[in-house]
Amino acid sequence: MSTIAPVFRSFAEADLVLGLSRNALRAASAGLLSVEDARTWITALEEGPFLAAFVIFVVVLGR
Repeated sequence: MSTIAPVFRSFAEADLVLGLSRNALRAASAGLLSVEDARTWITALEEGPFLAAFVIFVVVLGR
């Protein structure tokens, strides 16, 4: 097992991979967040500074 921690310092790149804008607007469509709050949050992320990271656990099993 190994771990990988991708780090994004660019909102544009993180948005392509993680779908931050898309998911914020989907949450607004579902009534979980107002459209104004979703757009305000996305704008704040675009204007930076921005840092996103997460951990991926890679497990390979053999027989």
